[in-house]
Amino acid sequence: MKIMKVSFFVLLTLVVMFLTQGLPIAWAEVRATETVRFIGNFDFPPFAFKEDSDMVGFEIDLGKAIGRVMGAKVDWVPMSFDPKVYAAALEKNIADAVLSSLTITPERRKDFDFTYPYFRTTLAITALNKRKEGATLQFRKRKFEGSRVGVLKRTTGEDWGRKNLKATLVAYSSAVDMARDLWEKNLSAILIDEGVLNFLVSRYPYDFAIISRDLDHEEYGIAVKKGNQKLLQELNAALEKIDAAGVYDEIYNRWFGPRRRLPPH
Repeated sequence: MKIMKVSFFVLLTLVVMFLTQGLPIAWAEVRATETVRFIGNFDFPPFAFKEDSDMVGFEIDLGKAIGRVMGAKVDWVPMSFDPKVYAAALEKNIADAVLSSLTITPERRKDFDFTYPYFRTTLAITALNKRKEGATLQFRKRKFEGSRVGVLKRTTGEDWGRKNLKATLVAYSSAVDMARDLWEKNLSAILIDEGVLNFLVSRYPYDFAIISRDLDHEEYGIAVKKGNQKLLQELNAALEKIDAAGVYDEIYNRWFGPRRRLPPH
C-alpha cells in the first residue's frame, strides 16, 4: 500500500509539471513551495527603495518575477550596500542571493558567483546645470582638483573616483542625500550611475547636467555564494524566461522608459 501511494504521488507530480509547462508566468505563484531570500539595499532608487510602507523599484519587480518563474516565495533581507557584508551573509546562510545593483567585477568574482547580467549602465559626472561649461573645463584640465565630489560608499563609482579624480571625495550611503547636497551647493559634482541619475532628475526638481559620461561601463548581476551552481542555474534560467516572455521589457519600461535589450550573456 505504501508503495502504491508513493507511485501515485510521483505520477501526480509529473502530470502537474507537464500541464503547467505552457502556463503564464504569473500562475506559478499559486504553487510556490520554496523561498528565495534576496539581499536588497532599499536606499537606491529606482532599483530598490521604500515608498510609504512598501518596498518598490526595478529590482523588487524583477525579484518578484524571478520568484514567479521559479515557483518560489521571495523574501527580502534589507542591508546597506556593502559587498563584503553581503558575501558574509551568504556564507552564514542569512540569505540565498544578492539582488542589489551589484556590479560584476573580477575582484567581486572572488567572493561571489554571478548570474548573467540583468542591467547595464555607465558612470557619469554631474553638476548643477548653470555650472556646466566651467565644470567641464575643470574636469578636463584638473580632474576636479580642490573640489568636493560626491560618491556612493563601497561602490565601483567610489573606486573609479579614487583612481581617476584629484577631488576630495565625499562618500554617501544614499543617492537621494547626495543629489540633495549637490542641489544645495555643498558639492561641486557627483559621480553616479546614469540610471540612478535619470530617475532622480525625473522625480525631483533638480536642474543637473551631465558633464562627462561613459566613464566606466558596468553590468549588474545577481550574486550567489561561491560554488552554489544549482541556485545560479535556476536564476539564469528564470532571467532567460522573463526576457523571452517580455516581462523584462515591462519592468524596464516601468522604471526607465523605452527598454534597452537585456545585456547578452
